[in-house]
Amino acid sequence: MVSSFWNVSELPFEDILQKRVLPGLLVVEPTGRIVFSSDEAWCFLADTAPGGNGNGTSRSSWVVPSKIVEFCREVAKQQPAMGQANESPSRRAMLFHGPSGDYIVVAVSLGRPGLSTRRKFVFLVIQKIGKRKGLDPERLGQLYGLTKREQEVVAWLIRGNSNKEIAASLKIQEYTVKDHLKHIMAKCEADSRLNIVSKVLSL
Repeated sequence: MVSSFWNVSELPFEDILQKRVLPGLLVVEPTGRIVFSSDEAWCFLADTAPGGNGNGTSRSSWVVPSKIVEFCREVAKQQPAMGQANESPSRRAMLFHGPSGDYIVVAVSLGRPGLSTRRKFVFLVIQKIGKRKGLDPERLGQLYGLTKREQEVVAWLIRGNSNKEIAASLKIQEYTVKDHLKHIMAKCEADSRLNIVSKVLSL
């Protein structure tokens, strides 16, 4: 399942993930317990945990940042589209703001549909994208003619929020968020939520 994810030729973050610096790989339980971590992911944990994990403490005491644990729980709850359980695992992306720069975090839910969240694992690909002046949905709006509301939707989207979370934040209905996303995709010539985020990253 993981290999089929990496072979998707349209992966929006292909240019980011093929940088010279290898991405960190983490497999975690939705509780945040680390099942597997590459060396690059340990560097991420050392850089991002409160107080700095890397200050002479052993790896066994390092933890996944709470924001990413929340993200993993949300991804583990999601179900693949009907009839696509084997081909299209649930996946989402978020931006994580660390003390030394931003990270793009792509999460894939590992586990059969119907399994309880507790029995699933989440596979994380973590890539540092360096210090940035700030991601600018307004700039995207200027380039592609997005309305003010559509820019607001993009601003929440790049934080990794779901449609339900965006709706709650903007005090609108979830179906309205879906309509906004359809219009944004059409204007930006994007075929997915991830592709919208990648266009913001490329500005």
